[in-house]
Amino acid sequence: MFFVQGGPEPALYILLATHDEKSRADWYEKVLRLYFSHPAVEGVIFWGFWDHDMDPLKALVHGYTYDLDEAGIRFLRLTKQEWSTHVKQSLESSPTMDVRGFRGVYDLTVWYKGKPVKHRTLTLGNTDKNLTIGIYGDGSEIQLPAKVDPFASVDIDHETTSQRLRTLGLASSSSRDSTLTCINRKSGVSAVGDDKFVDVRCQDGEVLTGCSSLMVNNDWHRDGEQIIMVNGKPTCRAVDGYLSQAGVQAQARCCSRRGLTCTYRTAGPSGSGMDDQVIVPCSSGTYPLGCSTWTWASHSDGTYFTNTSCIGQNDDPTIGVYSYAACCAGLSGQCSTVYSQPSGQAIGDVSTVSCPSGQVMTGCNVFSKYGRAAGAQITTMNGGISCRAVNGFEKYGGELGVQAIATCCPRS
Repeated sequence: MFFVQGGPEPALYILLATHDEKSRADWYEKVLRLYFSHPAVEGVIFWGFWDHDMDPLKALVHGYTYDLDEAGIRFLRLTKQEWSTHVKQSLESSPTMDVRGFRGVYDLTVWYKGKPVKHRTLTLGNTDKNLTIGIYGDGSEIQLPAKVDPFASVDIDHETTSQRLRTLGLASSSSRDSTLTCINRKSGVSAVGDDKFVDVRCQDGEVLTGCSSLMVNNDWHRDGEQIIMVNGKPTCRAVDGYLSQAGVQAQARCCSRRGLTCTYRTAGPSGSGMDDQVIVPCSSGTYPLGCSTWTWASHSDGTYFTNTSCIGQNDDPTIGVYSYAACCAGLSGQCSTVYSQPSGQAIGDVSTVSCPSGQVMTGCNVFSKYGRAAGAQITTMNGGISCRAVNGFEKYGGELGVQAIATCCPRS
């Protein structure tokens, strides 16, 4: 959205959202030409242009690679080329020159024998401007102001924290079988809307080892998952997000084995910077069989598993994320974490990963370095079990798609 300055009061205009970049670019160009040509308009102020600070379907610039879409390219073409004055003229035949130019701030540089010897800035307004430039000295070269690329990447120190680390509760399997077995239990679909949630839990004798969620329309507007205790029992909660157009479904991974016990821990929030992390470490002798991440604001890179902890990674520039872990003991051998290759960049693109032969998947979730994942679920594919992660919004330029991450443990 943007304000138009001019007339008795500013007027507010809201851009209609669309996936079609050309339609968005045509809309921008049409209204900008209208405003630019009207004598009462003093200026146009954009209230957002980056997809991580506004509705991405209205954006001109995308991702942390700051790629321009067609609307952004069109905007620069208008403002930096068509509506910008660039004049180069020799003073050899005459020391004076007349220039008809657009209003704005100008850089004026005098060159002598291929070297800059004078530099000034000037502002051209609604009226003619007379400017006299004196050039003195021996023609020595001067240093011109450095040009700054507004889309250049910068190095950022990412914050890592485990603040407010706490234990939520415990659960134990009542099975007498020494073989590890796991089953998926899905919730219904939540209502549509910010903070609408849906819960699923394991049956008596089973232990909740993993908690994930998936938007049913493959969109990214979800807040993620929480592991909570309800009446003393661990529960997987999936939370719908702001501007969602569909509900979200929760999936619990429920496992049984003699001696299997899990401690549920959480920490957060993380810092509010890009890629800031909050870590939930598992204590010695336990392994993170499942990890989840939740935030108030839908913007999250999701969950990252390691052999010792669960990590939630932030994406939104104003609020942090919370991390949840199922830290479990009583298994027959060492578990491992497996990662898929990134998915494609389109909405609905999928990436999957499976456990090695002889191992059981205990937890599954999604990680996206550039945020906006639709979620993850454990599915049966071609007779095997896979962790399936879904991309929830177009990625741009060098941005990668989503990764599926799972924990695999020995069956016996």
